[in-house]
Amino acid sequence: KLYENTSFEMHEKFVKGITLKVSINDITESFIDEIYKTVTENKGKAILKFIIFSPEKNGNGKNTWLQMFSRTHSVDINNNLLKYLDNNPFIEYKLE
Repeated sequence: KLYENTSFEMHEKFVKGITLKVSINDITESFIDEIYKTVTENKGKAILKFIIFSPEKNGNGKNTWLQMFSRTHSVDINNNLLKYLDNNPFIEYKLE
């Protein structure tokens, strides 16, 4: 849990973005509503990226995935956002 050990000034200075990795199987209408609400409540300057992947292997034995970023939403990497992500274990995230 990064937010317990790191100052937010450090986040603002060094973190330029966040990538959320989610399985296509976990993307529901309720998830979309929740993530939209969380992002709009935590507006900021950090770039928001997503990796959506299929847990099933393709013909080459690899996962199929799609990486994209939001052109209209950026986020503040703060305590509320990080707690939300930590409370949803199906969302993997990486600070960049």
